[in-house]
Amino acid sequence: MEALASQRTAITAEDSTDYVADPELLHARAAYLAAREGQLHRIHEALGCVAFPTPASRDLPEALAPAATAQTQRRVIDAFGTPERAAQALDGQIHYQLQQPVPAHRRVQTGAETDLLTCARDALQHLANADLLLNAEQIRARLQQAMARPAAPEGPGAAAPTAHDEAHAQALAAASAAPEVHR
Repeated sequence: MEALASQRTAITAEDSTDYVADPELLHARAAYLAAREGQLHRIHEALGCVAFPTPASRDLPEALAPAATAQTQRRVIDAFGTPERAAQALDGQIHYQLQQPVPAHRRVQTGAETDLLTCARDALQHLANADLLLNAEQIRARLQQAMARPAAPEGPGAAAPTAHDEAHAQALAAASAAPEVHR
């Protein structure tokens, strides 16, 4: 993160030759650095949620507990694509941390970082084994049930659905019947 911040500072400095010489290249570099920084934030957040999960609120109804727990898995999927890719990335990073001899620039932090990565990797393994996978059929059934309910209140003062409302409902129904896309 520090390297990205210093790179961003370097390319946007007023005395930078890129600032005047090639604005399109400057914009491309700035966009890349912003995207990379956002991705690193997303990865750090996902790993933090895996390694140090927030306990479920006592006020949360039991029926919603699985959905709250699945948010951690969603964050991992957002950051890495799949839990398997997250495990591969963590294994690679742990392997990098344990290489011998340890480079001088990492000697102070290697032990703590390896411990945190191992903690996240172990927690990720438990998360994958917790059977929190989303069931497409259950989601589709709940969506169909929700779409079958009237969107507006019925009764003497209720407005009749418009052609736009009906077209929108048909488009949603067609989209839910489309084949699944897997990453």
